[in-house]
Amino acid sequence: MSKIKLLVIIQKDPLGEGIGGIHTFNKGLIRCLPDDFEIEMVGITTDKIKRPVGRWKIIKFGQKKINFLPVLYTCDQNKKGKIPLSLRFELSLFRYKSKISLKDRILVFHRPEPAILFNRVRNRKIVYIHGNVEDLYNPHSEKKWRSMPWLYFQMEKRVMKNMDKIFVVSKKGLNFYRKRYKYIKSRFSFVPTWVDKNIFYPLQSGLDKKDEIKRLLGKFHISSNDKVLLFAGRLEGQKNPLLLIDSFNKLCSMDTNVKLLIVGGGDLIKRVLGQINKYRLEEKVNLLGILPQDKLAELMRICDVFILTSAYEGMPMVVIEALASGLPVVSTDEGEVKRVVRDGYSGFSVPKHNAADIADAVMQILKNKEKFGVYNCLDSIKDYSMDIVLNDIYKKYRSLANDDK
Repeated sequence: MSKIKLLVIIQKDPLGEGIGGIHTFNKGLIRCLPDDFEIEMVGITTDKIKRPVGRWKIIKFGQKKINFLPVLYTCDQNKKGKIPLSLRFELSLFRYKSKISLKDRILVFHRPEPAILFNRVRNRKIVYIHGNVEDLYNPHSEKKWRSMPWLYFQMEKRVMKNMDKIFVVSKKGLNFYRKRYKYIKSRFSFVPTWVDKNIFYPLQSGLDKKDEIKRLLGKFHISSNDKVLLFAGRLEGQKNPLLLIDSFNKLCSMDTNVKLLIVGGGDLIKRVLGQINKYRLEEKVNLLGILPQDKLAELMRICDVFILTSAYEGMPMVVIEALASGLPVVSTDEGEVKRVVRDGYSGFSVPKHNAADIADAVMQILKNKEKFGVYNCLDSIKDYSMDIVLNDIYKKYRSLANDDK
C-alpha cells in the first residue's frame, strides 16, 4: 500500500531547542506519525555541521526517521533579529525551492507566509493558524505585521483561497475566519492542542515524591516551607512577563514564603530583570533560561501553581502540560484557556489583566491546595491527550488524500 506523503514547511529546527507551542506541536505530529504516512520537512538549522544548509539529511526524531532539508542557518531560533526570521526563511526557501520535490506530496504549513511561494502548485495544501489574527491589533503584539496589517491580509487572502484545509487553534480565530472568508468557510476547522502524557505526568504520593521535591528545590535554594510558582514561555509581549512580575510582587505582600521560577527567554529579559530589581525580588525569583521538555516536566511536578499572564493566546499547550502534571493553573482569560482551566476546580482564569486579581487567584489556591488536587487537574484535560487529538488530525489528512483517488 502506498503511503501518504507529507511535506512540512516550517521555520523551525526539529532537533533544536525551541520555545513555544508551534515547536512542540510539530514535534508531536512527527513523533506520532502513523505507519501509513511518510514525512519530509523543510526548515532551519541551528547546527550547520550536523544539518548543513541546502542538503537533505536523514535525521532521527525519537523512533522516527525523516528526510530534512534546512534552507537557513540561525544560531538561536528563539531570538528575534532586525530582519524577521519569517522573512529570512521565505527568501531562503525561494533560493532552495528547486531542491524540493512536490510530487504526490500534501504540503503542510504552520504559517501562511511561506505558502505564498507555492500558491500556484496543484498539490493539496494545509495551513495551521496557531492563534487569532485579530491579535495583530493587540498593543502587546510583537508581530512585525502589526505595523502594516493591511499588507498581511492581502497576502493571507491570496494564500487562503488555495488551501484545502485550514486548522485554527482558537475558536475565536475560527469564527473570525469563517466570517471573513464565507466562500470557503467549510475548509476551516478548530483543532485543539494536546499533551504528551509520557512526558507530563504527576508524581506519585509518598516518600519518593517528598525526596524528589527536596532534590529539585534544593537546586534553587528553596526550602520545603516555600510555595513555588512556575512560569514557562517566551519573555515577549504576547506573554506579558512584566505583568507576571507585578503580580508576583503583589503576592509577596500577601505571603513572604513564595518563590518564582521562570523558564524561557526573549527580547524583554532586560526589562524583566529591571522589574525584579525594582521590587527587590532577586532572592525570590530564579530565571532558568530555556529548558528541554523533560526538565520543564520535572519542575511542573514539584511546583505549587503554574502562572500565565498572556496578553493574548490561542490554546496554550503549556497550560495543558501543567495540568497533566497535576499542577493547578492561574492564567489570564485568553484564547481557549477556559476550555481546560476550570475556575475553583483546576485553577482560575482571570478576566482582567490586573496584578492584584492574579495574585488573589494564586493565593486562593495556596490556601486551599487540597481543593485543587491532582485528580481535578487531570480530569480537566482528559479529552486533550496526544493520541485523541492527533488521531483526529491524521483522519483529516487521510480524508484529504483519499479525495484525490
